Amino acid sequence: MQNKFYIYFFCFVACFWATPILGQEAPEELFKQANEAYEKEDFQTAFETYQKIENQNLYSVELYLNLGNAAYKLNDIPNSVYYFEKGLKINPSHNDLNHNLKLAQEKVIDKNKLKNTSSFSTWISNIIGQTADFWAEISMIFSILGGLFFISYLLLKHFKFRKAFLYLGTIIWVISILFVVFAYIQGSQLNDNSHAIIFEPTIEIKNEPSDISSTAFILHEGSKVKILESNSNWLKISFSEDKVGWIKKDSLKKI
Repeated sequence: MQNKFYIYFFCFVACFWATPILGQEAPEELFKQANEAYEKEDFQTAFETYQKIENQNLYSVELYLNLGNAAYKLNDIPNSVYYFEKGLKINPSHNDLNHNLKLAQEKVIDKNKLKNTSSFSTWISNIIGQTADFWAEISMIFSILGGLFFISYLLLKHFKFRKAFLYLGTIIWVISILFVVFAYIQGSQLNDNSHAIIFEPTIEIKNEPSDISSTAFILHEGSKVKILESNSNWLKISFSEDKVGWIKKDSLKKI
């Protein structure tokens, strides 16, 4: 009797945890449905279906590119800019994302005049391109290859061959470490939340974090800002060197 109780209890728990998972559609099927809707120019359905994938805590360059494209077709400029920027955090050198972002930015009222003060890691990230996963996979391949050369060095008896394999293994492992650094740089850029996109059609940026504070300047939807400070309800942002102020957190979305 006691054994049956444990069996029933286990089945109940398993069903309880499996229900939300089984209730979710497969990302591959959702992506296919969204693509079909986009091809039929049903951009609203396509956008909402792509978002279902995002809501499963999944992301990719292709997903963000398609979300941005669908939003652009709907004339939803804030979401268009937001998703193109999200995609570029994964792969800064992606040609389609860079091109489409420029098109979306042309429809943004406020033109950002912040000087490019990107960090060294951001500069490197833009040069090396590709994703963190890509560099991690390449590093793994080179690490295995280097290991094979070192094994060959230990097994071979001919001195010249052993010396050559030792040098090659060392060089390949150094290269693999370099690729690990690339993966780390791209990963750190992906986790950088220091910029955001304005989602309010028109928003007053305040001089102080208070509704009754005077207005410093006005921004419009789609504008990209840099986050300087934060408190419980407000963010201090900069739009240009002479435009710094406070905005409510629910008026923007961090990239």
